Order: sequence, then C-alpha cells, then structure tokens
Amino acid sequence: MNNFYIASRLAKVKHTDSELIEFKTFFSKIQKDEKAQYDFFNYCKEWKLAPWIYSQLKSLELFSKFSHEVQSLFADFAQKIYSENKSRLEEASRFLAVFQKEGVDVVILKGNAFLSEIYGNLGYKKMNDFDMLIHLKDWVKVQKIYADLHYIPLGFGWGGEKQEVAKFSHTGLSYISPNYSCITGTQWGLKSPTSKYIVNIKDVWDKTETFIFQNLKVKQLSPEYNLLHLILHMGTYKCGIRDCMDIYNLLLVKSEFD
Repeated sequence: MNNFYIASRLAKVKHTDSELIEFKTFFSKIQKDEKAQYDFFNYCKEWKLAPWIYSQLKSLELFSKFSHEVQSLFADFAQKIYSENKSRLEEASRFLAVFQKEGVDVVILKGNAFLSEIYGNLGYKKMNDFDMLIHLKDWVKVQKIYADLHYIPLGFGWGGEKQEVAKFSHTGLSYISPNYSCITGTQWGLKSPTSKYIVNIKDVWDKTETFIFQNLKVKQLSPEYNLLHLILHMGTYKCGIRDCMDIYNLLLVKSEFD
C-alpha cells in the first residue's frame, strides 16, 4: 500500500469493504508519521488529485488522521480550486444563456459535466478550459456571441481560414472572458479530421442526454460516448490517476451502460 495504490482507490466514488479497511490501515499508520502525511499531500497535489482526495478523506472520516498543518494544506488548496471553478462556471453561464437564446445547441464535455453528474463536487479537480461540443454550422454565430460579450480571442485563428471552420481541426479558436476566469474550448468533433479514427458525429448528437447546468437546460454525451471521448483524450501525458478516475467513476455511476 503506497501513495499511488491508496490515492487511485480513494479517488473512486464507490468503495469495496476491503478498500475501506485498507484506507483505515494506511492512514492509521501515517497518523504517527508526519513526513508520510506531507508526502501523501504532495503526491496528491503533484498529480492534481488533492481537491477530490480532500473531499473523500472528509466523507470517509479519515481526515482527522492528519496533523493540523497537513489538514490546512489540503483544505486551502481545495478551497482555491473550488473558487476558481465556481467563477468559471458562473462566467460560462453567461454565454450559455445567450447560446440558448440564439438557438445554439451545446453539449458540455468532460469535467464540467462530471462535477455534478458523477462527483457531486464543484471543486473536484482543477480545469483550465470550458469544453463544449457545438454543431459545425454554428461556429461563426458562436464567435459573434463571444465578441458581443467582449471575450478576447487567444490568437489569430488557423492559418488562412480566419473565422471560418478549419478543415484540418475539430476545434475552434479559444477565447478568454474579460475577467480572465473562463477559457472557452469550442469544438464540433471529438477527434481531429486528420486522424485515421472517425467518430460518427451525427450518432453522437442523436444519443446526447439532457441535464441541468447552472439552471440552464443543456446536453451531455451518452455514457458510451463519454467513455469514448475520455479514451480519445488519453496519451503519453494524460494517463495518470486524475485522467483514469473519470473513466472508472463514469462506469461506477452510470448503471445502464451498453
């Protein structure tokens, strides 16, 4: 039982009886070793797990096993991520409300959908972009909405294509909100059109599910396409616990799965 073993299993939304025993054994042991406590916190922070592990330690009544100093490190870091996420979601609700008004269909992707649907925790992990799937035909309209809200483009667009859809990419130019709290990640596909793997985007849209986000009715991917999207996102630098836990927690939460 090392830091990886405990953190990877503690990150699950549901635990077995044997795992609960292993947690109690591990944290009772490091309760007497403050260096081991700091090592565990630093491991969680390095691999971007600290906010969710903090929440899990609290809910499983294991947090008292840490010294006050380490408890403060966990709590302060979790609060920082929570505040950042809250600001980002509040800002995102501004352009999502306009999307709804202007008839722009949108699917909230990955972590921003999972924080309520899987984790029930607004600050479960740090997220940089607010990733969304839109219809390719709406990209020009979406850019105008960003401009009207005084969002700042991060760059000058794809070479030679200006505001038009780039033929060699499935993503649009990113924009940042005027208060710098939200970066948009707008895309019309789940995989680059230059790759050998082709996603049936019509089927993706046909199987989307409705959910409520910031009091707005939006869409999310079906469990099967969420799984596919998470796997397509993995690579050499995206295969740690933080990335894998979204996959195994999706499978633990979504009971009706093809």
